[in-house]
Amino acid sequence: MTMRSLLFLLCCAFALSIQAQEPQIGLYFEEIDIPEPERTNIENDFGFAPRTVRIYLELEENYELQYIYGVGDDLWSLVTQWGCYQHPQGGPTSLSVDSDIIPTFPELAYDSWFTIGAEEFDGNQLFVLPNESIFDAFEAGSDTWVVDGPLGGGIYVTTAFQIPQNSPDENGRILLGQFTIGGELIAPCFNIQVRQLNPDGTIFDPDGPGPLLFQTYQFTSLCEEYFVSPSCLSDFNTSGGVGTADLLLLIGEFGCLADCNLDVSGDDVVAVADLLLLLGEFGTTCLN
Repeated sequence: MTMRSLLFLLCCAFALSIQAQEPQIGLYFEEIDIPEPERTNIENDFGFAPRTVRIYLELEENYELQYIYGVGDDLWSLVTQWGCYQHPQGGPTSLSVDSDIIPTFPELAYDSWFTIGAEEFDGNQLFVLPNESIFDAFEAGSDTWVVDGPLGGGIYVTTAFQIPQNSPDENGRILLGQFTIGGELIAPCFNIQVRQLNPDGTIFDPDGPGPLLFQTYQFTSLCEEYFVSPSCLSDFNTSGGVGTADLLLLIGEFGCLADCNLDVSGDDVVAVADLLLLLGEFGTTCLN
């Protein structure tokens, strides 16, 4: 039996998958700011300036996400420029995230992991199939991680009791993972299965009374390339962009010859070179 067949049977035991109009889906990317000193500590360990991105599945109301998988030619993959940051206290899925120890290991809050909805292990109903060895290359920092082949693998949430973690939140999104990367590019590729629910959260039965039928949908090659916002050297007030306020701050220190706070160019003074760099970033939306 192939992995795809096993995934399908686990999800749809005693059920029939019926063809009907598919729900609208998509991927949503959210950039998360990393404060100091965590940013510098991660950069020292990781070797690259870190940028944290969360990826969500956008899904219509009254549907739930059951599986994320890779098998055969349907790749479940993640491509980055230099791999993902992996904290030694973390793991490949949100099952390894313990919020109680984050105060002791604050950089753990920016570990890289996959999930279906849940952000930590407490109450998390996520399962890994066949086991976490499918994430070995991901945990080792590979810039190209892939699950494919005749056996494949995946993560799933049992849906027998309509567990809320795999249903869309108030924004119509389900969290798929958090990834702290060192470059500008993150390119995920997912294969997913979703199931339709009734408005009260019970399983939708398209045939009504009688043997229960499941309305499920599979989507393969849900792929996208995302480039993180640039990091702006001239965003002095950390507003998320370079504008007039930053220009006024630079003018206020213009002519500084030592111990300069706003030395953008790195020549230990605030002069024309710094002004030109700021003007080059003026109007830019950025994440610092």
